[in-house]
Amino acid sequence: MIDPATDTERILSESAISGITVKYIVNSHGHIDQTSGNADMKDRPVYVFTGDTLFVEGLGRTDQSGHNDGRIPEATIKNERENSLFLR
Repeated sequence: MIDPATDTERILSESAISGITVKYIVNSHGHIDQTSGNADMKDRPVYVFTGDTLFVEGLGRTDQSGHNDGRIPEATIKNERENSLFLR
C-alpha cells in the first residue's frame, strides 16, 4: 500500500474482496497526508523514502542541513522502530 492516508478500513476491505493482500506500507514521504493511515495498518512493515526520509529519531526536513535531529548521532532500524514517533 502506498501512502495509506485515509479510509484504510475500506482500502483493506476492497483489497480482500479483490483477493489482494496488503503486505507492506510505503510512504512516499513523511507528511501526515501520506502517513496518517499507518497506525491502522500497524501489523505491516513500513518503508519511507524520498526527500524527507527518516532521520535519527525524527523525520527529514528540507529546511535543515545534516540529519541528526535525535538524541544520538547514529541509529539502527531497531532503534528507530523503538524510538521514532513516526514508526510507532
